[in-house]
Amino acid sequence: MNIVIDENLPAAETLFAGWANVEFFSGRDVPDRLLAHADALLVRSITTIDQSIISRAPNLAFVGTATIGTDHLDTEALMAKGIKFANAPGCNAISVAEYVVASLLTTQVRQDRDWRGKKAIIIGAGNTGSATGRKLTALGMNVCYVDPFLEGGHDSRCFGPLSMIETADVVSLHVPLTEEGPYPTHHLFNEAVLSSMRPDAVLINASRGAVIDNHALLNVLQKQPRTVVLDVWEGEPEVNRELVPLITIATPHIAGHSIEGKIRGTYALYDVLQAQVFPDAERIPLQQVLPSESIDGGSWTLTDQDENYLEQLAVLVHQVYDPIMDDQLFRKEGLSSDGFDSLRKGYRQRRELSVLQVQTNENGCGRIRALGFTVKSD
Repeated sequence: MNIVIDENLPAAETLFAGWANVEFFSGRDVPDRLLAHADALLVRSITTIDQSIISRAPNLAFVGTATIGTDHLDTEALMAKGIKFANAPGCNAISVAEYVVASLLTTQVRQDRDWRGKKAIIIGAGNTGSATGRKLTALGMNVCYVDPFLEGGHDSRCFGPLSMIETADVVSLHVPLTEEGPYPTHHLFNEAVLSSMRPDAVLINASRGAVIDNHALLNVLQKQPRTVVLDVWEGEPEVNRELVPLITIATPHIAGHSIEGKIRGTYALYDVLQAQVFPDAERIPLQQVLPSESIDGGSWTLTDQDENYLEQLAVLVHQVYDPIMDDQLFRKEGLSSDGFDSLRKGYRQRRELSVLQVQTNENGCGRIRALGFTVKSD
């Protein structure tokens, strides 16, 4: 069996080389010489799998994307050819949620605001939206979701209509990009919806770029500056250069790029292929391919009632990840298509908050653990 893999899928060689002949490709496009004999193709969101790819891969039987979304896969064309496909739901949910928290704690976004008791509206209550909601609840915010697919079911969380954003302090987007069906998300945030938000509210998009109409956003921000965090861009790797200077934190689609999240994405495809093709193969545990190093975060004695709680929490979070570093690099090197892709391809090894081991007392334990840090006993 020949498995062709995007070179930016970490742990892929360790996981798959024992099963098959493994070959890697770089960039957005898969070379014809590899497609010609590929039985399985493992990609990221930057690689579009459509009829053109399928027609050049006569042996293709499986396509896996190590990402949550599948909008880059022509699933109808794959099904028409009997090609199985899979994605990796939830693989980078923690990383994206921590991106949101880290952004809210930067001085540029926070602007001395105390998020405790404030209202956060999460658009999309799937894996990533739910993870973000849990983190923002741990931050002390009141969280409610907009998700018509889940509202009214057995989910006991707070749900409501999109109009809730009119009174929100923070609005964070975590939906797939869809253009059809009862609730399409393409340009969900058009000029009317954007204008309905409070001028002092924070808007964060770490889902798909075209969920926000970027031209409409430009029009709104040119009329009145607002606090906006964009990790994803309509038309990326091309970005609207007029829009970038008006964005508070601008990054090149890296919110989910923790090393742990990337490995979970690779491992999700490993799980699927083992079940479908190699059921008798010896299994490599996930823990064996995850990084094991940790950082000593010292001691934490504050409670969420202390005046400087968020300032000190920001110090802890930014020890692990500070999105301002990515923002500065993006503005300097990522405004071209090649620069955008280069920043993603050469992205540094970023860890999740669990790498930081914090010693705390009983009062601080719950919040610290809920935010994702590893808690050491007294």
